[in-house]
Amino acid sequence: MSEVYVAFVKQEEISHRYNPQNAHGCFAVGGLLDVEARRLDVMLVVHDQVKLGTVSLDTIVGGPEKEKARFDQFAITHYGSTIALGDYEICVDAFAYEAEIPEMVREIDLNYLRHLRTTRDASNQTLTPKEEEHLRTLEAKY
Repeated sequence: MSEVYVAFVKQEEISHRYNPQNAHGCFAVGGLLDVEARRLDVMLVVHDQVKLGTVSLDTIVGGPEKEKARFDQFAITHYGSTIALGDYEICVDAFAYEAEIPEMVREIDLNYLRHLRTTRDASNQTLTPKEEEHLRTLEAKY
């Protein structure tokens, strides 16, 4: 029999977090963790749209901290901004990026490249031609 766990953000946290007039960013409202399939499915609200993200557990649970992961303690916490597996926590933005939710990939890439440009300008370095081209493409689209 497969180990399957379900979690939802608390109702009062959704009503506190969700504001249609200011719908930006990303937060999780619920999810299903299937240990045998090594898969985590999470329902996300991304810029006022509901999206389903799926990521392999092997992708998001790794490194020296992976021993802290307790699948039986799966929870959506911090007003939908954190996926918790016991003491092991995953940022919902990072989950959405790994799940290749297009809006979050664009937003994170764009913010990262802008940050990288600023940081490199301060240290008299520049973006590589490929990074500059990618940044110009993203800025032109969005």
